[in-house]
Amino acid sequence: LRSFEIQAGEPHASVNIAHFADILLNLVPRYSYIREAYSEMEHHRAVSNVRSAQDSTLFISLVGEYSAGKTSLIKRILLEFAQRRAEGGHIAGEMVLSGLEVGGMPVTESEQHIRLSDNLILVDTPGFQSNTTRHDDVASLAIARTAASIIVVPPQIATGDPSRLVTAVIGRGNLTCHPPSIFCLGRIDELGADPHLDSEGLERRARDKFDEARYIHPLFSNGIQRWSEDVAVAANPFGVFSDTPIYTRERAGEEDGTIDGQNLTTTVDGSFLHRTAEWDGMSGFFDALHSLSSAVAPFSNRICAHRENIYWCERLLDAIAISIGCEERHRNAYSRIVSLFENDLTPIIESAVAAHFRLDIEHKFDEFMCAFDHHFLLAHPSYGYHDATQAEYLFQFELYGVLLERVAQMHTTIRTLKERVANHLSELQRDILFLRVQDDLEVGRTHGDPVFDFVETVFAEVEHLCHRHIALLEEMKTGLSDVAMLHAHHHGVDNVVVRECLRAWADPHPSPISEASCPAISNAMATLSDTQLQFGEMNDDTRINRQDQHRVWYLEKIRPSLENAARTLLRCAANWVQNGSCTVDVNMEGNIGLQLRELGQASMTLSNLLNPNGGAEYARLSLRPSAEAVAQNAEPHLLRVRMEREGLQGPSPLLGGAQPNGISCKLEICSTLAANREAERNSSLTQLCEKQSAIREEKTHAEEELDRIYREIAEAQ
Repeated sequence: LRSFEIQAGEPHASVNIAHFADILLNLVPRYSYIREAYSEMEHHRAVSNVRSAQDSTLFISLVGEYSAGKTSLIKRILLEFAQRRAEGGHIAGEMVLSGLEVGGMPVTESEQHIRLSDNLILVDTPGFQSNTTRHDDVASLAIARTAASIIVVPPQIATGDPSRLVTAVIGRGNLTCHPPSIFCLGRIDELGADPHLDSEGLERRARDKFDEARYIHPLFSNGIQRWSEDVAVAANPFGVFSDTPIYTRERAGEEDGTIDGQNLTTTVDGSFLHRTAEWDGMSGFFDALHSLSSAVAPFSNRICAHRENIYWCERLLDAIAISIGCEERHRNAYSRIVSLFENDLTPIIESAVAAHFRLDIEHKFDEFMCAFDHHFLLAHPSYGYHDATQAEYLFQFELYGVLLERVAQMHTTIRTLKERVANHLSELQRDILFLRVQDDLEVGRTHGDPVFDFVETVFAEVEHLCHRHIALLEEMKTGLSDVAMLHAHHHGVDNVVVRECLRAWADPHPSPISEASCPAISNAMATLSDTQLQFGEMNDDTRINRQDQHRVWYLEKIRPSLENAARTLLRCAANWVQNGSCTVDVNMEGNIGLQLRELGQASMTLSNLLNPNGGAEYARLSLRPSAEAVAQNAEPHLLRVRMEREGLQGPSPLLGGAQPNGISCKLEICSTLAANREAERNSSLTQLCEKQSAIREEKTHAEEELDRIYREIAEAQ
């Protein structure tokens, strides 16, 4: 047993709490993980400062996985001290039990100090991988507050995941380096060689284990090794010392619970204790411990300060990383909301604004012309004066149809918006991102208002406006449908296309007219296409029967005039929608001349049919599609829209331009609010990243200083 009356170092330096407080200003109150790490640092440094002010003791930690043999090694050390100081078997104190239980399960739950001399204390730490996070945390902090380490490994070298042990001993980062340490292979009595009959075999197997450790144990493959020694021990050979009692002498233990190795005794005599001394490696262990203590003692104060500084830097960096993750989730949640408004909800309304309606209605020109095509191609193949005059009433019906098409378009748009809002709300409520954000707020990882509550509120405002506008559209749909239906019945233009269009517009869920919603439109388009194809294949000498003569005459002489008038009137009605009133521009309409012809029963050639000098009788009928009549009937409904729009404090997107606080503006406001929240989170993220960089600089500085000290110790070895 060597003497451990080593030279003491300077009093322990301490972590600069005030400096960390300056760095973490404004973060501690806002983030629970940072607050907890900082509070724990303050608490432990307060305890450490009391100890530092009293002495300059060298602390060496005993480190390893649980059941590696640390407690057996501690007990053997104490037995050596106790037997050396035994006084003729007289026991005057109490048996030492706490912290010295030996077993294959985790038995050490807190750090245990064992004083070997006035200036040297061993710190026994809880074993890693005990499935108890608290054990790992206690051990990591205890290791960080010591100047050197004794790393105990079992014969298996590495069991499970040793990453926490590696981090606790050498830290993390590019400048990680090993503290001065003893790499202690424990329980060599389990290597399979008889120590009495094959001592050389035991030594060889121990060397093989050290070689194996250099290949497989992460402590050797990570960081830089400076001062180190390897020893192989059997602290409790074959379990012979498991139940050996240790007693205190007359004086009690120290106030902090430290076991004083200089104040122990035992009933075991020296012959029993040392009967394994030739092979158990304890003599070499004590030599290595003495060398380690002597090498580290002059630097212990600075080593402890830098190691603890690195430990708290890593704890704070972990806390900041968690806080950054929380802020990123919040930022991403608000970004998702902004994206929902800008890329999904707002485009629904923007695609149907009144300013775009003229283009929309021009795309529906063929559908509107189907009312004429059905009338002249299918329903009335002879063109008398009565049939021709009905064209004027069809024009007026189509003016109503344009307004009803706008109602159906906006009804569909707002229904789509409502459904999309409800779907998004349901999806966000189950979305893992929003659930994690809510959990962050509930457990206090970060601060702020609940993101889902914000979404729910703004979506409710949008949905309320949608309800109001749908109610308004329902009133307008009913009024215009009644007027258009009365007009069609009264003037006898309620053909199947007209009826199907009215049915589509008057539906509880009205939709714009299309071939899918109105089969008669599809049929009329097919008939027109077939007729045009048939006419295109004719030549001047082709003879045409009476029925085909009417169709060809419609295509060649009547439909072009109807198309010109229809385009003019559709643009007029589109302007009504855009301007929000039925203002008739007399310059946009005029008389339409329909060239009629009484055709005979006999067939004739195409050239004779279309020849104006062919001898047939012609009559020209001038029609004036009356936009004024439609305007008078539609104006009360449009006026109702304008009045309701003012009552809603914003525009119905049915007519006219946008006004403040309408649906479009509400979507824009909600998007802006979410963008502002996103910007706030980005600002917090920036601040966290700046503090993270400052802590990393502190850690790097401590690592550089520590590496310099370790090199100095190694050079003196």
